[in-house]
Amino acid sequence: MWVDNSAMLEAGDLGFLNEICVQGRADRWVIRTHPGRTNQSLELRLHGWLGETNNISLYARGVGRVVRVTRDGGRVLVERLGGADLAAALDALGYPGLD
Repeated sequence: MWVDNSAMLEAGDLGFLNEICVQGRADRWVIRTHPGRTNQSLELRLHGWLGETNNISLYARGVGRVVRVTRDGGRVLVERLGGADLAAALDALGYPGLD
């Protein structure tokens, strides 16, 4: 899937995926260098709802590996990771216990 590249990652890099929903509708996905935190308790999350502010909700959607980058670097094609690949990626990113 293609997502916004706010972290300016490059092919082969790993990142945390977030979905941004405006007024209850899926709007866009981004990849970041750090996992999402809930907006009240600041708990790190790999999956699930992170919070809402001004009708904009944020969801943690796992980890992805950058496969391809657009010429301007603004968007990337990512593959979502699962199983052993996810465990290895979380370890490489410094969050081995995050689930």
